[in-house]
Amino acid sequence: MGIAINMLGLGREKIKVGNMLPAMFLPLVYFPISHVIGSLVS
Repeated sequence: MGIAINMLGLGREKIKVGNMLPAMFLPLVYFPISHVIGSLVS
């Protein structure tokens, strides 16, 4: 959402895309790890 606003130029200041990269890739890392840990615990 924030990247789309940044590309359209609607924001007052430019949103740094580099700051959003961890937020985009964190779920890709979190869900497989949580699945493995969940299967080990139960």
